[in-house]
Amino acid sequence: MMESEVGRLADATVRLPVRLAETAVLLALAMSYTWADMMAALCQAAGRAVDDRARLQARTVRLVGRGMPSPRRAVA
Repeated sequence: MMESEVGRLADATVRLPVRLAETAVLLALAMSYTWADMMAALCQAAGRAVDDRARLQARTVRLVGRGMPSPRRAVA
C-alpha cells in the first residue's frame, strides 16, 4: 500500500513539471500569435494611410488641373 502511494506521488512529481512546461509553451505560442496579429494590423493600417494620402494627392492634382485652387493656396 505504501509503495503504491509513493509510486503515485513520484508519477505526480514527474507529471507536474511536464504540465507546467506545456502550459508555458502554449502561453508563449499564444503571445507570439498575438504579437504577429498586432504587427499585421499595424502594417495594414500604415498601408491604408499611405493609400489614403496618395488618393488625396491624386484628387488634389485632378482638381487643380480642372482649375480649382490648391488647398494650400486657398488658405494662404
